[in-house]
Amino acid sequence: MFGMRTLTTQVRLKRLIRQHAELVGQSRDQTVDSLRRAVIAARLLDLADSVKAAWVSERGSSGCKLELMNDHVESELERLKGSIRAIQSPATEVGASPPGFQRIALPLLFLLRGLDEIGDDLLVGWWSASSERSLLVGAVRTPHR
Repeated sequence: MFGMRTLTTQVRLKRLIRQHAELVGQSRDQTVDSLRRAVIAARLLDLADSVKAAWVSERGSSGCKLELMNDHVESELERLKGSIRAIQSPATEVGASPPGFQRIALPLLFLLRGLDEIGDDLLVGWWSASSERSLLVGAVRTPHR
């Protein structure tokens, strides 16, 4: 059944989003020292690692084509972690960790939900069509020698 194949990853990502909002919200009106920044970042990085562990587990055990999306999901998880690590910098306002935690986390959550909504055949079909188009575009742009 493809309706629940990323559920654990989604739950953990939602927890990370909530914790980020809570920890950043608590710190928004305060001067945040380096120790507090490190504690916030460490907590959020632990949660981000938990999201990645859930993704790896679900990707490996689902028996479906989630592997096709692996590079993208893992890349976005690394971007999330980079955004969290930026909290540790004194030059970064804790409430505005670049490159924008929410701008990375929310689309990733929607992607995971979408993966639960489509079947393997549709995912593979889209992937194949996309791959064929990029091969064709590359062949058209590549001059023959």
